Amino acid sequence: MRIRHLLILILLLSLSCKSDNDDRQEAIRSINIDLRLVRFDSIFMNTSANDVVQLRETYPQFFPTDLPDSVWVNKRRDSLLNVIYKEVKEQFPTSKSLHAQLEKLFQHYSYYFPKREIPDIYTIAEYVDYRNKVLMNDNDLIISLDNYLGEDHRFYADFENYISKLQARHQILPDVVKALGNNLIPKENDRSFIAQMIDRGKTLYLKDRLIPFVKEHHRLGYTEEELKWANANEEQMWRYFVENELIFSTKKNLLNRFIYNGPFSKFYLKFDKESPPRLGRFIGREIVRAFAKEHPDVSLQRIIKLDAETIYKDSKYKPTSN
Repeated sequence: MRIRHLLILILLLSLSCKSDNDDRQEAIRSINIDLRLVRFDSIFMNTSANDVVQLRETYPQFFPTDLPDSVWVNKRRDSLLNVIYKEVKEQFPTSKSLHAQLEKLFQHYSYYFPKREIPDIYTIAEYVDYRNKVLMNDNDLIISLDNYLGEDHRFYADFENYISKLQARHQILPDVVKALGNNLIPKENDRSFIAQMIDRGKTLYLKDRLIPFVKEHHRLGYTEEELKWANANEEQMWRYFVENELIFSTKKNLLNRFIYNGPFSKFYLKFDKESPPRLGRFIGREIVRAFAKEHPDVSLQRIIKLDAETIYKDSKYKPTSN
């Protein structure tokens, strides 16, 4: 009889969670988004030299006032930029798919951050600066489409694999959320390893909430195999950090080893080359997830503003073997 009652309770809790999630998703889908997506790459490359003045007046954010019009005329004629634009145009002939994806993202954004304005979104074709793939300036969000032509594209032939694998179309939305997060998440002044993990973990958790329709390994910038590795070794990684007294360490090399991008994470153990990069961020996200599960009434807005110490202490994070 006790087992029966327990099973009924579990079923009721499951139905309750499903209902709450369904209600949330229905509310999100019902949000009307007036999303402005401008293909500035096409506009710029199809503007004649005689129309540069008008273009400057219409889109002043792209034209620094200290540069003469001749700079933009010459740029428009640049042979390399024309090759890049041609490739962008082939990969992104229309904006329909991208617009639909961004609309879903900003429906979630408006749900969780109703007082925030939806930015105007512009696409550009530049010179493949993978460090600045998506930028946010005031209320403009700029996506450099030349960085999303596919990891095997010839433009990225000289890139390290851990960089080129992020030059794919499926990284556009995660990168957009990262740019939004730079404006939403307060700067973390605590330089301890745990604080830096949680700081990056907040951004990954933001991706979980704003683009849940994107595959998890893409939200993390991982392959499916890398995500499986991280999940399978979470407890061992945490034990390593604890046993080696790294949690509250402020050693700068920990950022290079576990936070910044690279070919793999650096435990200085035999399995290093099997590990995915940025595992400190992965652990940070798991801590933020644990906090959110422990405190379901705390809003997403509140979570990303909480200090790392509070999140860590109140998360009761304790990974177990899968």
